[in-house]
Amino acid sequence: MLGIFCRFIHLINILNKLEFLKRINTKLILTHCLAGFLLIFASSIIGYINDIELATFVEKNGVNEAMKQLGAERLSNYTIWFYISPLIGLLVSTLISSFIILKKKLLWINST
Repeated sequence: MLGIFCRFIHLINILNKLEFLKRINTKLILTHCLAGFLLIFASSIIGYINDIELATFVEKNGVNEAMKQLGAERLSNYTIWFYISPLIGLLVSTLISSFIILKKKLLWINST
């Protein structure tokens, strides 16, 4: 008898979790994730074209040859911009998403 009661309680917990999942606004989450991905992708392209001459030289000749001919400082500046630009895109997309959510008073979990 106790086993049936425990299974009933477990079933109620599962149903409560499903009710919680119905309240999640998936359209809003997917829209913000897609916009964030596109901003991250765009900013990484901006990081790539920061020094397009260096990028094409590295593609053709390799990193070691670029360090010898163009200098380590230029290569390190390019590397910093190349790796920081997606993080800047993530920060910008998070700020834009937060601003929209706060301005329109939207929540990822609806109250209805």
